[in-house]
Amino acid sequence: MIPETKENRTVELYRATSFPSEWTLEAVLLSDVFAVDATIQRINDKFWMFAGISNGRYSNCDEVGIFFADALLGPWTPHPLNPVVSDVRCARPAGALFYDGERLIRPSQDCARAYGYALVFSEVVTLNEDEYEERVIARLDPGWARGNLGTHTYTRTDRFEVIDGNFPAKV
Repeated sequence: MIPETKENRTVELYRATSFPSEWTLEAVLLSDVFAVDATIQRINDKFWMFAGISNGRYSNCDEVGIFFADALLGPWTPHPLNPVVSDVRCARPAGALFYDGERLIRPSQDCARAYGYALVFSEVVTLNEDEYEERVIARLDPGWARGNLGTHTYTRTDRFEVIDGNFPAKV
């Protein structure tokens, strides 16, 4: 598990010692960073971490950075093009990357109107230690469910698809 540890200026990996209630710090993967929503994907025998990054004074919704390593516990190297995406409409991560056929898809949040307002899906066109390119291929606005105010996470496996919504509390 990688919980939110922005206040520590770290990205930390925890291991379940007694799932789901007991967790132990396994490693500090990154230090001296303001990072949120870190997700790790193993692609072609390399580990890739995508995270919303900032300088600590501004929002983590505007930029995404990539880090790579040969092993899960690191050492992690920042991508030379960081931030690889600088756009409040599609930068902040919204869940783990996934494959749709042969295409690698990165879900992200559109935070232009509000934090986690909509989901954006981008195809990762190029990903290596020197280059990164993605292109937006789809978008999901909160109108997928009546009364929904926002959507900020999408997760997909071979068996499940999970999406969240922001619904006002009933008073």
